[in-house]
Amino acid sequence: MEEQSSFPNVSIPCYNEQRDKKKRYTVYKVMVNVGRHEWFVFRRYAEFDKLYNTLRKQFPSLNLKIPAKRIFGDNFDPEFIKQRRTGLHEFIQRLVSHPQLSIQPDVRAFLQMDKSQNFSDASEDEDDKNSSTSRNINLGPSGNPHAKPTDFDFLKVIGKGSFGKVLLAKRKLDGKYYAIKVLQKRVILNRREQKHIMAERNVLLKNVKHPFLVGLHYSFQTTDKLYFVLDFVNGGEVSSFTPMNNGEPQCCH
Repeated sequence: MEEQSSFPNVSIPCYNEQRDKKKRYTVYKVMVNVGRHEWFVFRRYAEFDKLYNTLRKQFPSLNLKIPAKRIFGDNFDPEFIKQRRTGLHEFIQRLVSHPQLSIQPDVRAFLQMDKSQNFSDASEDEDDKNSSTSRNINLGPSGNPHAKPTDFDFLKVIGKGSFGKVLLAKRKLDGKYYAIKVLQKRVILNRREQKHIMAERNVLLKNVKHPFLVGLHYSFQTTDKLYFVLDFVNGGEVSSFTPMNNGEPQCCH
């Protein structure tokens, strides 16, 4: 029973569309939880397929399955991706719950189980629990220390998530419209989600130069909230502005 309790808890809560040069592809966010430690990795379908084929040869009697490759049709159709995500989730669940499969080097590498950094932040988690919610969060290169909420006229709510909401805002300086994601620091710190938010922010930063992706221009904070200033795509799906939700977003950056 002790060995059973050591199995990681794994889920695929969301996905994200990315571009590499001119190539467009989908990545799936794989959340891994082992005891008090939690991290995530982004994996493409091709990486799941490679792992599947490796394990299928080693364990032919287990009849492992993953969603089939799509030869015809739109690989970026939201319903197709949702179904594929469900199938990949079931596949990875079977791997981590099987005594032999869960200890395979290929499975452990896929989930980054042996990366020491994933097990080195327990003290930071305790600091997060004990710290004041008014402390500053390191926003990295996106942080603008001079920006403040009064720089904008907030017009309406265009999306809601478990951490906060997305607002349509007009910047007073130049009249430009932005989608601003407002997150509650207290909720992020209580759920130990700070690292996840910052990692997803980094992907948004890379999207700024892409004409068809929602990108992050800059971020700032008050004593109790984080503000992410995003592209506003008129007529776009609300999910385009909610990359940092926890639960069932259509994209998670």
